[in-house]
Amino acid sequence: MIVEGSLLGVAFSAKLLRNRAEKHGGQTRPEKKLMFKLAVLWYSLSAGVIFTQVFFIMATTNGKNIGGAQGLLVLALARAVAAVVADYYTAFVSEEQPNDGERAIEIQEEQTEFTSKMLEQKRMEVEIINAGAIKVQETAQTARVAQARTEQKAAMEMDRLETEQKLLKMENAAKIARLEAQQNADLMLIQLSTAAAQAQHASLMRMVNEANARNGTNTEPLKIVRIEEEG
Repeated sequence: MIVEGSLLGVAFSAKLLRNRAEKHGGQTRPEKKLMFKLAVLWYSLSAGVIFTQVFFIMATTNGKNIGGAQGLLVLALARAVAAVVADYYTAFVSEEQPNDGERAIEIQEEQTEFTSKMLEQKRMEVEIINAGAIKVQETAQTARVAQARTEQKAAMEMDRLETEQKLLKMENAAKIARLEAQQNADLMLIQLSTAAAQAQHASLMRMVNEANARNGTNTEPLKIVRIEEEG
C-alpha cells in the first residue's frame, strides 16, 4: 500500500507539473529536470508495484479455479500492469479539464481575440477603401491637369495662328498702301512733267511771237499748242 500510494503521489505530481508548464507556454529547464526525476522515480515505483502485487496475489490467492499457478501469474501480471498503465495515464498523458471559471475565462479570451481580429480586419478594409479612393482622386486630378494643359496648349496655338493671320493682313495692307502711294507719286510726277513741258512750250512761243512783232514780220503768230494729257 505504501508503494502504491507513493506511485499515485508521483503520478499526480507529474500531472500538476505538466499542467503548470502548459499554462505558461512550456516547461522551463528546472521543470524539465524535475520531470525527469519524477519519471525515473515513477518507473522505479511501477516496477515495485508490479512485483509486490504479483507476489501478494500469488501468495494469497488459490489458483486452482483459474488454471493453476500459471493462470494465477497471468492474472496477477494483468492486474498489476493495468494499475500501472492507469497511473501512467494520470502522470504523463491526461490533460487538466478546466473548471467553470477557467472555461468562462477561456471563452472570454477567445471572444476578445475574435473581436480583435474582426476589428483588425475592418481596419484593413477601411485602409484599402481609403487607399482606393485616394488613388481614384489622384487619377482624376492627374487627368484634369493633363486636360487643362492640353487646353492651354490649344489656346496658345490658336492665339499664335490668329497673331500670324493679323500680321499677314497688316503686311498685305502695307504692301497695298505702298503700291497705291507709289502709283499716286508716279501719276503726280507725270502730271508735273506734262505741266512743265506745256509751260516751257508756251513761253517759247511767246518769245518767238514777240520777236516777230519787233522785227515787223507779217508772219502769222505761232499758235500755242497745248499738249493734252492722255490717259
